[in-house]
Amino acid sequence: MYQKLPQASAPRDFRCPTCGARQGLADVCRRCKCDLSLVAAVHRRREMLRRQCLRRLGSQQAEAAVPTAEQLHTLAPDADSARLLAVAHLLCGDYPRALRTLVETA
Repeated sequence: MYQKLPQASAPRDFRCPTCGARQGLADVCRRCKCDLSLVAAVHRRREMLRRQCLRRLGSQQAEAAVPTAEQLHTLAPDADSARLLAVAHLLCGDYPRALRTLVETA
């Protein structure tokens, strides 16, 4: 059974770290032409890991989802990645680690 995964879109209100211009995520700043390709690559990697983790969790492959969720949380530690990591630990039966993950990120 195929289930459509929720999509997280690219940041709509991204600020260039050099000049502060607000723009959508792009490889080059529209104002100062700063190279933002590394920022864009990190965002793409984050989305790939997030979707892979959700796919594995949806396929009842919690053991395989844990390393993916750990990579995601290491790359971009935020509330979303912490929840995915905690859910992966819960589905593996590692309740203390799931709780620790949520407490550490609160």
